[in-house]
Amino acid sequence: LIANFKYKYHSELHKPCNDVIEIAKILKKLNFHVITLMNLTLVEMHNAVQLFCELLPSKSYGFFYYGGHGYEIFNNKFMMPVDCPDSSTFRMADCFCDLHLIQMAMKNTKLRLLVIILDMCLKIPDRAENPNIYQERTPDFNYTPNPKCNLVQANATSSYLCAYENPGEEYGLYVNSLRKYLSSDVPITECLQHVNEGMITHYMV
Repeated sequence: LIANFKYKYHSELHKPCNDVIEIAKILKKLNFHVITLMNLTLVEMHNAVQLFCELLPSKSYGFFYYGGHGYEIFNNKFMMPVDCPDSSTFRMADCFCDLHLIQMAMKNTKLRLLVIILDMCLKIPDRAENPNIYQERTPDFNYTPNPKCNLVQANATSSYLCAYENPGEEYGLYVNSLRKYLSSDVPITECLQHVNEGMITHYMV
């Protein structure tokens, strides 16, 4: 579980800390071994994901959650470390791509299921503010699918949209719904469907 909220060049977020603490409590009750990390630089994010992949035991179920700033560009999703440069100068190379996480995890042939939840904005960078990122070469994170491992990925919002915090609530919008269903005795895909339906019911109706 990674929560980035104290950024050097971007606005501070107020819910990721509470979010990962709450998710950690639920996962521990489900007998998961939980590693919770906060405010990681890019190097630290790489090291944390590498450690996560190395620690996964045989036939395990892996659960990866990231809460923080992020964006989407060229159909790739990028998690922003706390040392990410400002909005006019950051590059894809300054951030951690979800495909890099998948690439690293798929090298673990012992993994049975990997769940990835990205609780972040998926809005594309402003071309007028940061034109150079559109000239950058897209990272190549090709990987060989592991036929023995199922991959489930969920996002807190849709492509090209923002994820929001409600100042009047203890948790972020996505985790406020996730915490109600994560321990349910149903397949993870059904659980995440309930999470999405819960968000629609609570926040959009």
